[in-house]
Amino acid sequence: MQIAQKLKFPLLIVFLLIWSYGNSAEKDLPQTLSFKQLSRSDGLPTDTVRAIAQNDSGVIWIGTEGGGFASYNGSEYKTFLREPGNPFGPSSNYINALLFDREGRLWVGTEEGLNCYLEDTNEIDNVELILPEGLSGSPSVRDIFEDKKGRIWITTQSAVYLQNPSSDTLAPALVAFEDQFHDAYSLNGESVYQDTTGRIWLTSSIGVFIFDELKNTFTSPDIILGNLADQLPRIVFGIAEDNEGNFWFGHLNGLSKFSPTEGTFEEIPLTSNAEATDDTNISCLLKDQRGFLWIGTFFDGIRILDPSDNSILVAKQDPSNKSSIQSNHIREIYEDRNGLIWIGTKYEGISIYDPLIETFTRWTGDLSASESMTGKHVLSILEDRDGTVWIGTKRGGLNAFDPTEKTFSNYTEIPGDPSSLADSRVEALFEDESGILWLGTEKGLSRFDKTSGEFLNYETMVVRDIAQAPAGKLYVATFSGLELFDPSTGKFEHFPTLDGIDISTDSNTEIKVLYESSSGLLYVGSHHDGLFLYDPSKQTLKRYQSSDASAPSISGNRIRSIYEDSEGSIWIGTRLDGLNQFDEKSGRFKHFKNEIDSRNDSIFGIAEDTRGYLWLTTNRGIIQFNPKNNYLKNFGTKQGIQGDAFEPNALYQAKTGKIYAGGNGGFNEFDPLEIQSTNREKNIILSSVSVFDNIIQRKNYTGNELTLPYNKNYLTFSFALTDYSVLGQNEFRYRLEGLDKEWVYSGRRNYMSYTALPPGTYQFIVEGRVPSEEWTGGGIAVEIKILPPFWEKPLFRIAAILLIIFILIALFIYLTRRQRRNKLELERLVKERTLDLEEANTQLAIKSDELSAHRYTLEEKVEARTHELKMAKRKAEESDHLKSSFLANMSHEIRTPMNAIVGFSELICIPQESDENRQEYAKLIKSNCSSLNNLVDDILDISLIEAGQLRIRPDYFDLPTMLRDMDKMFRTQLPDHLSEDFEFKMSENVNTGPFEIYTDRNRLNQIITNLVNNALKFTSKGYVSVKFQVDQNENRVVFEVEDTGIGISKRNLPTIWNPFRKIEEDPSQFYRGTGLGLAITQNLVTRLGGGITVKSEEGVGSTFTFWLPLHKSQVEGSNENRVQEDEPKPQLLTQPPAETHPLLLVAEDEDSNFTLIEKILIDQPIELVRARTGAQAIEICETSDRPIDFVLMDIKMPILDGKDATQILKTKFPGMPILAYTAYASSSEQEDIMKYGFDGYIRKPTSREAVMEALGKFISYSAS
Repeated sequence: MQIAQKLKFPLLIVFLLIWSYGNSAEKDLPQTLSFKQLSRSDGLPTDTVRAIAQNDSGVIWIGTEGGGFASYNGSEYKTFLREPGNPFGPSSNYINALLFDREGRLWVGTEEGLNCYLEDTNEIDNVELILPEGLSGSPSVRDIFEDKKGRIWITTQSAVYLQNPSSDTLAPALVAFEDQFHDAYSLNGESVYQDTTGRIWLTSSIGVFIFDELKNTFTSPDIILGNLADQLPRIVFGIAEDNEGNFWFGHLNGLSKFSPTEGTFEEIPLTSNAEATDDTNISCLLKDQRGFLWIGTFFDGIRILDPSDNSILVAKQDPSNKSSIQSNHIREIYEDRNGLIWIGTKYEGISIYDPLIETFTRWTGDLSASESMTGKHVLSILEDRDGTVWIGTKRGGLNAFDPTEKTFSNYTEIPGDPSSLADSRVEALFEDESGILWLGTEKGLSRFDKTSGEFLNYETMVVRDIAQAPAGKLYVATFSGLELFDPSTGKFEHFPTLDGIDISTDSNTEIKVLYESSSGLLYVGSHHDGLFLYDPSKQTLKRYQSSDASAPSISGNRIRSIYEDSEGSIWIGTRLDGLNQFDEKSGRFKHFKNEIDSRNDSIFGIAEDTRGYLWLTTNRGIIQFNPKNNYLKNFGTKQGIQGDAFEPNALYQAKTGKIYAGGNGGFNEFDPLEIQSTNREKNIILSSVSVFDNIIQRKNYTGNELTLPYNKNYLTFSFALTDYSVLGQNEFRYRLEGLDKEWVYSGRRNYMSYTALPPGTYQFIVEGRVPSEEWTGGGIAVEIKILPPFWEKPLFRIAAILLIIFILIALFIYLTRRQRRNKLELERLVKERTLDLEEANTQLAIKSDELSAHRYTLEEKVEARTHELKMAKRKAEESDHLKSSFLANMSHEIRTPMNAIVGFSELICIPQESDENRQEYAKLIKSNCSSLNNLVDDILDISLIEAGQLRIRPDYFDLPTMLRDMDKMFRTQLPDHLSEDFEFKMSENVNTGPFEIYTDRNRLNQIITNLVNNALKFTSKGYVSVKFQVDQNENRVVFEVEDTGIGISKRNLPTIWNPFRKIEEDPSQFYRGTGLGLAITQNLVTRLGGGITVKSEEGVGSTFTFWLPLHKSQVEGSNENRVQEDEPKPQLLTQPPAETHPLLLVAEDEDSNFTLIEKILIDQPIELVRARTGAQAIEICETSDRPIDFVLMDIKMPILDGKDATQILKTKFPGMPILAYTAYASSSEQEDIMKYGFDGYIRKPTSREAVMEALGKFISYSAS
């Protein structure tokens, strides 16, 4: 429900409306009609409008075809639709009729029944219409009408209903017809009308009826029309009664008029073409407040008929004219309380006609229409002594307007014709004392001969204005200054410099306006250099500028208009600086900038009517200004003003008193004495109030008061001004008293939100206005109460104070009692403490004796602890020394083999070297590479051990087999420093039957290898032996590595297991190594669940013994079976045909690594194919003409690495053997790689033997 500022004096408003519009005898039909438009793009639910109504607040309600109904308050729409799942919408979205009754209820007639909408509750009720007997379905409501008694009449396709205001229910009752109208229930009732006598008329598809109040039935109209009733067509859509009591009937064939006084019935033609009657089928009739009859047709637009003389104005759609009616399909005509005519159309929304636009007669031009004014933009206007009004335009040349005949004559520039107008832009018009017409154009000065219609042109600069000078000469204002023109010679003269002021054409001072006052002074207004005053009699020239120290000076330097009123006051209009009044005697100015609306601060023209009112053309329309009381009235485009902008030379008052004012939209012609102010109903309404974006229904607050709790203090107010003169341009200002000190101007924005309002009482006030008019004043005021939270209410505060007092009293009592208890407790504690102190003294004496005894013991402990700290410090220093030694040793251990590798590599490249030498060099390079490889392995192992990442992978394997393999390896790698009688011994039981153990084979191999290598390093003669035996009692396997080397001193035995420790007793003897082997060995033995010991005698030798736990063995030969079951053997390739060799794919991105494989296999019957990436390897396997027999796959490659490539290849080629060829050397890395489906593993750096051995497991071939 919208809150409106109610009319306090409705009778006064009615009087003002009647006074404003008069009656039909005083008004003539307008010459043309100009409409405003509302369409779907503006917010209409659809573009077909069937019904229009207005409520008491001035809000317009619109019923549409297929879009439900909506309210429009000038700023926004609110739509009511029937939607699936919404039981509260109208019974149909096709709305045929709307009516607000005197109770404020909105009756909604739809294609499927009747509804009643209540704004207070925002609820739509369905009103039941009982169908006549024998009929079924939903009644289609055609019209809803309220008569003077408050009765509601509803017409449908089959019946008429009546709802009495005295009824307890909304449901209307059927209205009967006299018996002779047996087909009344198929009448298709169109409309209900009440004439001035109170009679109720009904139009339908079967004729016209009158309601008999005595019988409560509809009967024949014969009692009114008599015998003429038969002349009425059967199908009638509407009735209207004019001011003379004549009845007008709109029907399928046109318009009929019945005169009760004359007893005549006649057809009124709506078109001059008698054959076009099908297009003038009338859909609706309306008599407006001025007495004109508005006639809507189904297909042919609008007719406006003056009943006084039957004159007709036709309004049809004109695609080239946006101000024309936008559709010829008329469905509804409605007049609101301000006299605006709302026309609902099919397909094009609503066209609105405002009679206020007739206030100022407007003339527009067209460059291509010779019968009308040429040129749309008027720059200058002048009435000559013959009464002809001359119009100078921007591009259309000169027009002669006959005010009586309303006709135009045109004069334009004709290229090549020197007697034509020099230029079609006419800036200035002047009639000299001889009656000659002079024109100022872009190309100079022109003289016009009215008799011949020819021009005599004088070339100069752009002429802005012309005035009479002495001796028959002319003052000519140009773009660059002022000059004189002598018509007798046809020459321009230089304007002199006077009093040091130069305004001639040499000064480049653009002159905009010239005006000669009654005192003979010439006022010269410049573009931006102020005002100049020239006295021809005294030959003096003065300048007035806004920067002058004299006060008050002129308000601005941009002069656009000068005028002398009937009392001799000089009025000066400026651009952007308002209006000035000048006193010639005192030379002082009076400003009216504050009195004139700041939005109209540019004054382009000034004229005076006979009442002494000034008429000012501005940048926002026309102002009527009374200088005596500063009263002003604005007139804008809604009153028919040609446009917002006017031109300086385009305001002229004719001898008849009429004023002509021109600008960019043509010119207006008006009599200032006939311009009356129109007081229109303008309601500011509060369209909605929202709390946290939830709209509060009107029923939830009383009057204009709104009470909210403290936590509901986010408010949004939406408001509107129900003035539809200028659609969508209404302006607003608001103020929340109690928060806002000043008015807040919001422009066209019609809502405001307040957040976190503190508790208190506020008053929200809104005012509105149409642009260029005054604020409505008063507006609407809503009192808002934000209740405080409970803790801020007086009762709560009193209760809180009482509670605090009670707490303080209780606290005082509690503290007093506690103090008393504490005192008693303190006395008791003092007594107890006294006894404790006495006992403590006794104990202290005892403790003192004990401390004396322990003092000596403490000194001994301090000395022992000091010794331990010194030892720890020494060990830390030793550890630091060991690490430094290790780094130095590592540098030596790396550089020594690298030196041999680099040196012998260079020797191999010398061409003079023999093949024997080169083979020897290669062996040495290989040996040193093996040393480097072992060094790297040791460093990696100790790193894994220290990081806790060493992984143990136990499994069953045959121990003798492993030791036999190690025996072969050790014998082939014995160092060169051994004597000839040196012997390497392997345990004899390696040649017995299989003996299976469960441990990590690789780590056991590493333990034995480290111990053997350590023994060989320190032994030059004698022997090194490896033995093992089974200790069944301890359930373990015992291994023993014995040597006859240099031995280890007893003092070094505890440190040999430390990392980086090297035992070198003889400084002259150097033993290579990192000092990591035994540390790794001890950690590995421990991780395998065993232990290790050493026995050594310096100069005799050493024996390292370690043992591993023994698990129950499998039966003999089970190891082989398990291998067959648990470890799938790669598929061996058969001997290839003689004519083909095995095809080996090497996936390797490093050229040197591929070249190594290529050289190793150069003498083998194997064909090589190379891939540089994993993706390329897959492509080769898929596209090769021959199947790939074997793949050697690098792991680290670009694009796709070897692991992912192997997974893909194993999916596509399950039987293809693939070996990993990589520098990832640790056992954990090896295990991770093997998860991807590799069949074997070759570690970099590699040897020819390792490559050949790996290939031999998978490819059967014969050496070439």
